[in-house]
Amino acid sequence: MITSTQSIIASCAAAVAIAAATQGVLVEWQRRKFQAINAVTFLWLGVAYFVGAGAIAAAFFYTRAANNFGVRASLFGFAAVCAGILGVALGTQSRFGYLLPRLTHLEAGSIPRIDWWFTALALLGVALVARYLAYGRDFLIGSANAELPTTWGNYVNDLRHAMLPAGLVAVHLLRGSRGRALLEKIILSAILVIAAIYSVLQYSRRPLVLLVMGTFVYLVHAKKPQLGHFRSRYLLVPVAIAGLFAIVLFAAGFRWLALRLGVPLDWNLLLLAFKSQGPGALNLDAYAVHLASVSWYSDASDWLTGGSFVQVLSNPIPRSLWSGKPESFGFTIAKLMGNYGTNYGPTIFGEGYANFGFFGSLLFGWMLGLCARVVQQYQEIFRSEYALVLTSMVSFEFFSQVRGDLQGMTTPLIERVALLAVAVWSVTWLGGRIRNYALARNSTPKANHGDNGGRKQAKQEGSRE
Repeated sequence: MITSTQSIIASCAAAVAIAAATQGVLVEWQRRKFQAINAVTFLWLGVAYFVGAGAIAAAFFYTRAANNFGVRASLFGFAAVCAGILGVALGTQSRFGYLLPRLTHLEAGSIPRIDWWFTALALLGVALVARYLAYGRDFLIGSANAELPTTWGNYVNDLRHAMLPAGLVAVHLLRGSRGRALLEKIILSAILVIAAIYSVLQYSRRPLVLLVMGTFVYLVHAKKPQLGHFRSRYLLVPVAIAGLFAIVLFAAGFRWLALRLGVPLDWNLLLLAFKSQGPGALNLDAYAVHLASVSWYSDASDWLTGGSFVQVLSNPIPRSLWSGKPESFGFTIAKLMGNYGTNYGPTIFGEGYANFGFFGSLLFGWMLGLCARVVQQYQEIFRSEYALVLTSMVSFEFFSQVRGDLQGMTTPLIERVALLAVAVWSVTWLGGRIRNYALARNSTPKANHGDNGGRKQAKQEGSRE
């Protein structure tokens, strides 16, 4: 089999991506050891996976998709990868990324355990009620076969993202439940199980993976393990990675079958799903979509000139109020490639190129690297429970951000962060008011009793005189 020029160029892109990602991860590890399991490391791993492994898949496996594009598009795609990786490196090392968390003072105070309990229950209730309102009697499998109401269905369904923070708050409470009642541990475990089942029934790969990885990041940063604890357990790393990919594969096949054939009951059908999806089951088609983005938007007149940012900012506006509201770039590029039923991941560098050319690849990479560093610093500097839960939930998001489709990846992230923040603020505010009221009410009789006792004693002394 003769290796084409396009395959060689894709191999160079893979080599650059994997080499840069390896260097980035090693730098984090040398500085922070196990605390290197953070947003910056996950960002570099995303570069290695979606760009590096995706380029290898496009060059040598499956349909050898790199050969579907000309040499010019392949060279431009390679150059966009180099510009994007340079942007990521500059962003992760930016002084602004280190300074911003210190300037914002977003540290939260101590949150009572009872408030964490009500936060978990509130988020759980929001997610369950939202799913019921969206699907009604199709509560369990509605995500696979039910039509949402066109006017408000998507907005209510977006509240499903409350389940991820609910699960992580349950993990936080479980970690601090040593010595507590068995019933409390059972309820918290039930919340976590519900969160896992709920994630699977969204018929998407991301929710379950985010729950698993969020839990993993939380436990690492909560326990702060030392290197000596793991010297005899290095086998756990490949086992954990294999387990994560097994979860992703199962979720991908489950989603494919549910959307096409109904809820799967046969493992043979699951194997059929994997074969039918090809590299899409693991998002290894990202580099091929990256090349398509560079090819379709090769002329400056075709550039989106910031349209991806408009898509993120305008997403909350109902389409009934703005019929021309731009759609997610992932859907746009999928349609250009002939698929009208889903969205594709063009890599963050490919989407950046579609907006501003090579400068866009650099800019998008720099912004992603900067945001990852801000999250990492927030996780490292602030020691509150809220900071730990929030950064654990957000850190792995940077892995999937490299896949691209800025609106499709960023909007759910913003919604999850907002739901957690609103729930914590509401519960702590209301809980503080109730506790202050109870304290004031309990202290009033004591003060009166003291005054009465004083007057009684003075009267007795006066009578003795």
